[in-house]
Amino acid sequence: MNLSKKMDEWFLKAEALPTRYQPNEIANISENIYFKYLPDGSRELGDMISVIGSKTKDTGILNVYFGSLLGKKNSVDSFSFETEIVTSYHRHNYIELAFIVEGRLKISFIDHDELFSQGEICIIDKETKHGDHRLYENALIIYLGISNTFFEDSFLNNSELDSVTRFVRDIIIKRKDEYQYVRCIPKHKNTNTIKVLGNLLDEIHNIQAGRVRIVQGYVERILSLLPREYSVSLKKSERDKTQRLLFEDVKEFIQKNLQNISICRLSNAFGYNDDYYARLIRRYTGMNYAEFVKNMRLKKAAYNLKSTSLSIDQIARNVGYSNISFFYRAFNESYGMTPNEYRNQ
Repeated sequence: MNLSKKMDEWFLKAEALPTRYQPNEIANISENIYFKYLPDGSRELGDMISVIGSKTKDTGILNVYFGSLLGKKNSVDSFSFETEIVTSYHRHNYIELAFIVEGRLKISFIDHDELFSQGEICIIDKETKHGDHRLYENALIIYLGISNTFFEDSFLNNSELDSVTRFVRDIIIKRKDEYQYVRCIPKHKNTNTIKVLGNLLDEIHNIQAGRVRIVQGYVERILSLLPREYSVSLKKSERDKTQRLLFEDVKEFIQKNLQNISICRLSNAFGYNDDYYARLIRRYTGMNYAEFVKNMRLKKAAYNLKSTSLSIDQIARNVGYSNISFFYRAFNESYGMTPNEYRNQ
């Protein structure tokens, strides 16, 4: 998904405008059109979901795209600037996800600055005071604003997550509450999260029937992919628990897919590099991947020999042995007897 190209198509309209706004006008435009300020000075979203696309060029041009779930129109603006633009310190009454699609993003918090790199995501908790820097360089940042209620419902109440993903999700919630923001680093260069974000942008931009439910579904999908495709900084105790939970999930997945299990299927299911599973399995079993799978297949075969009346050939195929002679030899090496002798003992 080339989000930069997608946004460029929408920004063509802004760059063709005869008048360019100056940087000091940005705050006024945002306040008057896109945000409502509450009495305590925080920004109110005014919608369940909103999107801001911010693209800077090293020629001193800032293009900004505004869209929202329930809004009946979208807006594209273009600004000229020198060196950098810094927004005033502000807070939200909603959760903000900043996707650094290209370039870098610097965010000033009350006590320090953080620089986020391409591919990373910054989750900023509600009521966190901060200011964004638009640097004098090529960059594309997409901000996804999510109402706190929708975020909590979608993120915390998702019952379809595996145990390790649930644990990392809880870590993200804990970090967000404790430190007011979370840095998420992608495990791979290309993530499904970014693909879904592109689909969400299309739905926001193209106002069509049914888009409310579709956009809500895309946001829920992004939140479910986030703890799986991105890593957060963990304490040693948290890393150890994460790895143990992942091993148990990998073990269960192999057990359920003995017929056609492969490292590729594990990578597709859990999102880690191929070599990671071999190291994980050796850490907790002392076996390599092939030995571990063989051991699980033969254990399952032995259980079925005692607990079912299936033929030996069928049992062998059910646990992933297409070559029956190879199954007999492997079983005999492991149990010191043939499958039939084991069944009848």
